[in-house]
Amino acid sequence: HSTERTLATAVEILSNGEDIALVTDAGMPGVSDPGTELVRGARAAGIEIEVLPGPSAVTAAVALCGLVDGPFTFVGFLPRKGTKRKEALMRIAKSPIPVILFESPHRMKETLSDFASVCESTRQVAVCRELTKKFEETLVLSIGQLSAEDFREKWQGEFTLVIDRSPEDSEAGKPTEFDFSARAKQLLDSGASLKDVTATLVREIQKRGEKASRRAVYQRVLALYEAEQAPGEKDE
Repeated sequence: HSTERTLATAVEILSNGEDIALVTDAGMPGVSDPGTELVRGARAAGIEIEVLPGPSAVTAAVALCGLVDGPFTFVGFLPRKGTKRKEALMRIAKSPIPVILFESPHRMKETLSDFASVCESTRQVAVCRELTKKFEETLVLSIGQLSAEDFREKWQGEFTLVIDRSPEDSEAGKPTEFDFSARAKQLLDSGASLKDVTATLVREIQKRGEKASRRAVYQRVLALYEAEQAPGEKDE
């Protein structure tokens, strides 16, 4: 949260051969953190940057929640209001992979209420509070439970939320019959690897009470991927 003048002074100190250490009291510097501005300025000035990995609320939440078994998306803080916030909420509601975000205690009730308005009440959410600190706490409950008016009178601390992936067939107009090709393409478009897409599809098919050969599923996913990559296959 420093001014441009302060950042310029810091870069000048670095340019004169001195060292500066960037630390934060809220996890890993530069991860959804104002320190990014200093990193940009230093890089632009040709300053060498070193990283000493510290506590990270993102990876801690992934390890604690039990909702992430493959790719995920990290979005930092949500926009505070307006169209951008509504669009961000809808993207998360429809995401085929888990989404991780940060939230302040002052906006927790509003954020949980907003998610309840766009997600089904049974959608699982992990609320991780004060990660890697003394009063660490993790709750994994449904959005319906967490957004209830009487669930918690006051939220205290810094929060990391993990929103579970959108359940199958939750999107409007999506066919109730499992559409392998559509689901595979959705996962591939999210950036997931062939291995992760295969694992997700096998799990979802098995949840429907059907048998799924991992090898056969992989071959089908590979064929779809190669068809997408083939020149001339896509529309102009």
